[in-house]
Amino acid sequence: MSKIVLSIPGIASTTAIAVLAKIGEIDKFLTARQLAAYIGVTPRHKNSGTSVHYRPSIAKIGNAIMRKALYLSAMTAMR
Repeated sequence: MSKIVLSIPGIASTTAIAVLAKIGEIDKFLTARQLAAYIGVTPRHKNSGTSVHYRPSIAKIGNAIMRKALYLSAMTAMR
């Protein structure tokens, strides 16, 4: 499983270990959406009435350590 995680651009061994340690058994998640919600990388849409629309942002629900590790990896991969 670690070889699959390491094949993702921006993911190094430290991040892969953290992700695999926090997730545990991947079989407990039925869908990718459930896994994303557990990690805390699902988008949060915020609207105020009909005139004000905010950009979607990352929801703060979920595991903060994993969200931080994956966010930094994503920023590295974007470079």
